[in-house]
Amino acid sequence: MDPRPRVYDAEDAPPEPTMTDDGLPDERVYEAAFRDHPSSVCILRLDDLRIVAANPEFERSTGRREADLIGRRPDEIGLIDPEDAASLLREVAALAEGGDLAIRDYVTRIRYRLPDGAEAFARMAVGLTELGGARHVIASFTDASAAVRQELALGRRDSILQTVGAAAQLFLQADRWEDVIAEVLRGLGEAAQVSRVHVFQNVLLASDERGSTHRFEWCAPGVAPQIANPATIDQPFDPSQEGWEAALERGEPWMVDVKDLPPQTRAYFASQGIVSLLDMPIFAGREWWGSIGFDECERERDWTAGEVEALRVAAGTLGAAIRRQEVERSARETEELYRTLVEQVPAVVYVNLVGSEYVPMYTSPGIEPMLGITAADFMTRRSWFDLVHPDDRERVFLEDERTDRTLEPFSIEYRMVRPDRRVVWVLDQAEVVRDEHGEPRFWSGVMFDITDLKRAEEDLARALDIEREASARLRSLDELKNTFLQAVSHDLRTPLTSLLGSALTLDREDIRLTPDVERDLIHRIAVNARKLERLVTDLLDLDRLSQGLLEPQRAMVDLADVARNVVEESEVGVDRDVTVDTVETIVSVDVPKVERIVENLLVNAVRHTPPHARIWVRVRPADDGAVLAVEDDGPGVPLEERERVFGPFERGATAAAHAPGSGIGLTLVARFAELHGGRAWAEERDGGGASFLVWLPSGLDGLVGQAAAIPG
Repeated sequence: MDPRPRVYDAEDAPPEPTMTDDGLPDERVYEAAFRDHPSSVCILRLDDLRIVAANPEFERSTGRREADLIGRRPDEIGLIDPEDAASLLREVAALAEGGDLAIRDYVTRIRYRLPDGAEAFARMAVGLTELGGARHVIASFTDASAAVRQELALGRRDSILQTVGAAAQLFLQADRWEDVIAEVLRGLGEAAQVSRVHVFQNVLLASDERGSTHRFEWCAPGVAPQIANPATIDQPFDPSQEGWEAALERGEPWMVDVKDLPPQTRAYFASQGIVSLLDMPIFAGREWWGSIGFDECERERDWTAGEVEALRVAAGTLGAAIRRQEVERSARETEELYRTLVEQVPAVVYVNLVGSEYVPMYTSPGIEPMLGITAADFMTRRSWFDLVHPDDRERVFLEDERTDRTLEPFSIEYRMVRPDRRVVWVLDQAEVVRDEHGEPRFWSGVMFDITDLKRAEEDLARALDIEREASARLRSLDELKNTFLQAVSHDLRTPLTSLLGSALTLDREDIRLTPDVERDLIHRIAVNARKLERLVTDLLDLDRLSQGLLEPQRAMVDLADVARNVVEESEVGVDRDVTVDTVETIVSVDVPKVERIVENLLVNAVRHTPPHARIWVRVRPADDGAVLAVEDDGPGVPLEERERVFGPFERGATAAAHAPGSGIGLTLVARFAELHGGRAWAEERDGGGASFLVWLPSGLDGLVGQAAAIPG
């Protein structure tokens, strides 16, 4: 007997579940479920939260070996963020002390760290159990890092845009942009969650070289300031950083990880504690004025497109403020400066009177490229109400009414429809400006075009859907592979075993065999060799059909003769009651392929009916072609399975345990029929049982039959 484990197939009786004497599942079932579970699972003692077991997936996802985990607390080895660890301890304690025994688990989200220090996020399900008389905690982790990072990036983008809106108001209200730049940099640094924000201005040095100087800076707590660093004051442009200078001069951002810079430049930035940085050019009018930079001193930073575009808006707003201050301060030019500021901002600046009635006082020319309508028409026609997308009007107008009543800041994302019917997403933010007595005077607002950002979000969602579909396809292919191996293994093994046994018996010199026995063994070898040949031929034909490599080699023939010859020459139904009922039917077909159709249908009938069942093979002319039918009075095929059984490696749910099969016979029947322009289908036989039918076009006119003309 072969000691190796066998592949379970349909001819075997289903295995009994492993049970203990008291009727409960064997412990090995639980051990296998824990060991092979696709999620990261660990078990901790409740009294001290030390890890007592961890499955292989937990080791893989955390990057730690089981030996480094067992007996340790997650916070001791830096696995869980300290803040989340404290929260976890509180939640588990509350769970353990709760009086309601029905509440034994909860789900939360945690941060954890990989051995290289990288931060990751996971969705964690926690439950209580008893092991060896002691209470334990079962924790299951599912990675959520990508979704959380995208959520955080979108949050930073929105915070940056809100800060830019507030900065525009500060610049408008200040006499000098330098008076409010510290507050603006602080807001941008906190919104972008960086270590340092700085402003450098381009200068012409005494040596007539172009260079830059450090003007302003904000630093997060604990980050060393560089504003007084001599290496950042009045320094010529570094020749090794021509790429940086060229990018900013073109109006493009420059992003880099310090480790990727040339050695000398890398040392310069590393001395300031910088790991990653992003520089955004500042243009005052058409002149490249300088740059606003964002330093990350803790880890390498991957900036999203949304964050970069939001920081571009910030640099544009600062550039507009600088440009405004560069113009002379005459009374007439003051208004021009104001207009220059709001018109250069890559957004729409507007001013409306406070009150229940919508009364616009000013709208910047940026409204025209954004919404395709001039500022004058937008104000005189009060077009805002008409341009808001119909599906967004209710929520937008309700928020507008609420803030008009409460005078709270107005901030909302919605869609607007241009006159050319193009839809534009906007972020609309406004605040009330008050006089020196605190009385409200007007609404000052900014509208940002966020269409590209929304499109990026939609693209990301579609990419995630595509990834999920690809994963599902891969799982399906893996299941198909396993099904194939299970289906084909028996059909290969059984004839090989018989063939090998007969051959070895004939090869033995110590046994004298009678001629009858020798002929029987030789016959067995031939029969099993033909079985193997049929299986290999089926697999090769299925592959060639899938690749479109087969074309029918037609010949005029009587289909009744073909069917009758197959039944007479086949060894499949020699011990079964097979009736051939045919009528002369002349068709143009590929004879070997049609013979395979008849043989596979006959094999299918024999395999899936009891020994006493009768089988009929019929041929009739029908609908400018012929119908070939193989019927039986066996158990039949359920209605819901009549299409599925023609799929690769599919077997009916009612297949007998004694009926082996690879599950490709009926697939070849259907594919060979389609190769001729016909089709195959299954239905219930009159009087009970199964009827498998194939319609083949006559082929006499040389044309493949059309699907609309196919019967059945």
